[in-house]
Amino acid sequence: MRFFAIAAIIVASFQNALAQTDLKFTEADKRFQDSAPVPAAVVKLLLATREAKGALEYVIHPELKNVARFFRGVEVRLGKTEDADLVVLGIPPMSGVDNAWFWIVRSPYKSPSVALFSGGDSLELLSSRTNGYRDVRSRWSSAAGEERESVFAFDGRKYKLRKETWTRNRR
Repeated sequence: MRFFAIAAIIVASFQNALAQTDLKFTEADKRFQDSAPVPAAVVKLLLATREAKGALEYVIHPELKNVARFFRGVEVRLGKTEDADLVVLGIPPMSGVDNAWFWIVRSPYKSPSVALFSGGDSLELLSSRTNGYRDVRSRWSSAAGEERESVFAFDGRKYKLRKETWTRNRR
């Protein structure tokens, strides 16, 4: 019994340390490759988004038999509770031509809801918080040298754009 109490303390300390640091996700992130399947209710919810509906217009009919393979998810903790959330990566055709597509899904195993969609080169869960949930930063760079950084804050239901900065790389 004492072993389990010590193990629980170690796990809680590790989770607390993760909650204090930024977590960055990219399309090539190994965590997505090793992830468990995205729950069917979440896949259905994601397919109902404007972005996924647009992407499905370009999918050949036989590919629609297993649309779950278009999504990979990694469990994260956005809030201070122990409830799991998901960062979901779209697998082509659920991606842009020059960027990855990311969704943040709250309560994926109970009553899932899409809290954010963002396209970019990376998605970061920041250690800063708004309304108890981690702030989120998305970055994207074009081949022409334009860079966009978007920061999102949680409004109690969804993430809303707080700040967007465009810069031009001078090479």
